[in-house]
Amino acid sequence: MWLSNQASNTQFGNGYTYQINATGRDFKFPQVWRSNLAVDHELPGGLVATLEAIYTKDINAVVHRNYNFVTPTQALSGANGGDKRRIYPAAGPRLNSFTGPDGQFTFLDAGVIGLENTSQGYQYSVTGQLRKEFANGFYATAAYTYAQAKDITSNPGEIAGDAYQRLPVVGNTNQPALAYSDFGLEHRVIAAAGRRFAYAHDHLATTVGFFFEAGQGNRYSYTYAGNLNRDNIDGNDLIFVPATQSQINLVAYTNAAGQSVSAAQQWQQLDAYLNQDPYLSQHRGDYTVRNGALSPWCNQLDAKLMQDFVVTTGGGKHNTLQLSFDILNLGNLLNANWGNRQRVGNNRLIEASYPSATSPDTPAFTFRGGSQTYFTDASIASRWRAQVGVRYIFD
Repeated sequence: MWLSNQASNTQFGNGYTYQINATGRDFKFPQVWRSNLAVDHELPGGLVATLEAIYTKDINAVVHRNYNFVTPTQALSGANGGDKRRIYPAAGPRLNSFTGPDGQFTFLDAGVIGLENTSQGYQYSVTGQLRKEFANGFYATAAYTYAQAKDITSNPGEIAGDAYQRLPVVGNTNQPALAYSDFGLEHRVIAAAGRRFAYAHDHLATTVGFFFEAGQGNRYSYTYAGNLNRDNIDGNDLIFVPATQSQINLVAYTNAAGQSVSAAQQWQQLDAYLNQDPYLSQHRGDYTVRNGALSPWCNQLDAKLMQDFVVTTGGGKHNTLQLSFDILNLGNLLNANWGNRQRVGNNRLIEASYPSATSPDTPAFTFRGGSQTYFTDASIASRWRAQVGVRYIFD
């Protein structure tokens, strides 16, 4: 994809890091079936109601598999009802061919990423809306949408290798499960209202408008920091949420202050963290799901002021010079505690490794602190902004 890659990788050789991308024999470009049904109905008082439903079914979606990986045959012990996912062997072949540089490998080394089709995946949404326009120029509308979307992969990368490695899984990397898509809010509420005031024999007009949006559904996954299934891809293993300390092999570690943190101390912190998290607390003793967690509701109120100046030209045409002033996230301008968005502090809260040479198939875990899931996003998304605009409209 990148010219620099082609320039630097000039030949195949020992320890090469080429990756082969291919498509299946009968591979088809993505196709979906989409159905839409909507109805408008005028209610008493000039109120118009709309109800719309949209359903989309994947016919030929895309899934990525690395055909140079062997099928993982080992599994975690699942002691005390714990994690028993499939894992790749600690020693012996993990690739069908080529051992990689210095006897090691990454998913990129000699990878054969094949693009195939899958019909699994669907999306649907239902929207209800009310709107009304008044004789004095005032208008108002409000709508609510509920949506769900699931797929095998949301293709989270610009190349096949990235899309493959960034897809969270449980166990076999080549068998991703149907789960929530990266895209789409589950709940969305919008409302708008405004009025245009014309005066000076319609040579001047002032428009004031407001737009409100609230939503929930920015999705994310909880994965281990590390490489639990031993596919040599860090951060793509969905976590198992322990219900008891016996379901996770926590080991002591030394923190930045040089203090030893015992397994018992970590469990006390981890247990408290899991209990306060709205998603993890509901999945104790089970695996998390890709994009199963939802970020908190967020809301934003915007305001717009427009001033029109009608300009009559020599040909009798009425052009318009329009000045506009927008305030985005007006609530945050009025109160610093309003209009703030929440972000996930850490979705890789448990570190996984295989430190024991005597027990190579027994992973060890550490939890390095943290007491809450969400923090206020200090970026521009939580800050008010203003913008000005100038437009000249020809008759």
